[in-house]
Amino acid sequence: MKHQVSIMSDWVLLGLIGVLVVLLLLTVFGFAVYSGLFTEVVVSAGSPPIGSITLAYKFRVGPYGESGQLFTDGCSISSKLCSIGVYYDNPHTVSPEKCRFAIGRILSEGDAKPTEEQIRQFQKYGFKIFSFPTPSHVVMASFPFTTPLSIHLAVNRVHPALDTYIKERKLCAHPRLEIYKEDRIYFVCPLARQGDFYVPEMKELERKSRAVAAEAEDAQTDITETCRSLGWPQELSGFTQKEKGAAAVLYPVRMGAQPPGCTSHPAPWLHPFPSHPVPSPKSLWWALHAFLLVDPSVPQLPVMPTGGPAATRSPASLNGRPLLSVLSAPLPSRRGCSSHPRAWQALGSRG
Repeated sequence: MKHQVSIMSDWVLLGLIGVLVVLLLLTVFGFAVYSGLFTEVVVSAGSPPIGSITLAYKFRVGPYGESGQLFTDGCSISSKLCSIGVYYDNPHTVSPEKCRFAIGRILSEGDAKPTEEQIRQFQKYGFKIFSFPTPSHVVMASFPFTTPLSIHLAVNRVHPALDTYIKERKLCAHPRLEIYKEDRIYFVCPLARQGDFYVPEMKELERKSRAVAAEAEDAQTDITETCRSLGWPQELSGFTQKEKGAAAVLYPVRMGAQPPGCTSHPAPWLHPFPSHPVPSPKSLWWALHAFLLVDPSVPQLPVMPTGGPAATRSPASLNGRPLLSVLSAPLPSRRGCSSHPRAWQALGSRG
């Protein structure tokens, strides 16, 4: 009898555990549904759900996952204001460490102005103040904001839908704004005047990026023109951009021309140009033959051979010495021509 009672007690206990597990799963499922698990994501283009806004923000460069702390910082100052996130880069094409974003709180909307007390309070904790105009046309979507889980569901469901919509219609819609307003999360991508939604830090980074790109383009143009004027192929196979630049500097000097910045003509201390045909551009020895300056008064530097196949020498060394040490050796007869030391090192760096 006691044995039967014990068996029944075990079954009752297992039944209670099973019921609790089922109830727990139903609770989790209900919580996920309430958070927006099955909410349909509708993407459309048209008028924005918000007007002009003034926001207090912090700008960061790094993984978007770090934005959570900035949201917390803003909420700790004023929990009644709406949060906003502005994301400038596509994390699928830009490395996480280079992604740029601004996170903050909306101080006012439309014709309303933020109070001086609000501005001082946020500036005290390192926030900056900026205003966005009313976007004329946008690509937008919304998602329920009922629980913290809603944020994760929205990020994983809305952003792919926006990407698909924009790509299919070949639209230029950026940056991506997330506005947490009451019980909805609004995703807004301006279709015009995108620069108006760049905070000052972002504008400065863009300006510097354009300046670097323009400088690189000018350098490439100069090197290409030099190669063309000297009768070289427009692209030297097997050499990096850095080495092409070194070649463009050293070749005219090797032929007896006066390099920029030199105070005297270097021709008296230049070796005659090799008479044999130039080997393949893939041979570093060809690069040395064509571009290397050699001073006969410096005994430790090897003299270029004037005949025989250049490919018989090792591209990693010259007379048993590493190319980098040979190319960076001092040349007293340069007579102050120190404007091109990096060009020498560039040609030797391939060893």
